[in-house]
Amino acid sequence: MRKVISCLAALIVVITFWTCNKGNPVGPNQSSPYLYGKVVDNQGNPIEGVRFHYIPSLIHVASPKIKLAKINSIIRINFVVPKESYVNLSVHRLYTQDLIATLVNDTLSAGAHSVGFNDSSVTDGVYYYRLTMDTTVIVKYIVLIQDSALLPLTTPLALTNSSGQFSEPLRIFGIGMRFYVSSSQGPTPTDTVFIPNTIQVVLYKTGYKTLIEPITIDTTYSVNKQFTLEK
Repeated sequence: MRKVISCLAALIVVITFWTCNKGNPVGPNQSSPYLYGKVVDNQGNPIEGVRFHYIPSLIHVASPKIKLAKINSIIRINFVVPKESYVNLSVHRLYTQDLIATLVNDTLSAGAHSVGFNDSSVTDGVYYYRLTMDTTVIVKYIVLIQDSALLPLTTPLALTNSSGQFSEPLRIFGIGMRFYVSSSQGPTPTDTVFIPNTIQVVLYKTGYKTLIEPITIDTTYSVNKQFTLEK
């Protein structure tokens, strides 16, 4: 079951997230330490083509539990266009700003609109959507978390090369980001959560056992880590 944690005001989840981070998402033009990983087999031989995913954690600051509704893989993004305008709505990965999907790129009439985003092929992580209406730009964040057994069906963050290596900037994990949480019934904050510095690395390749391993990250330093996959 996919859990979608977001700042969307009318999703089919019980909670929504209003991020404390203001402005545009930090882009890769700023320097960032990296997670450098190497994947080998039991004999120490590098394994090419291993799919790298991760599962983010969330810590609830104000209350220990928040209930999530069962949902399908369609996220609804609802917005209001004040007047007939050119609208562009796109979903991007945090920090790298990789384009995941363009949902709207057209002139829309004034009024309320709702657009679906099928996230069934999108791996776990922190994303944002950018809504542009003429000169107005709105950016809100989405955290996707699903059962680790389903991650191999999604597009990975990275694939290992012929040396068994992969790398990702640490800022892509959203560590330290803090959110206000509110119910889908209104914007009043009911909780606060943040993304801690421990993530679950998920490595998958057909013919090997899926590896799920927690790692703790200090975002001021690059991390070098070797992983072993078993047949």
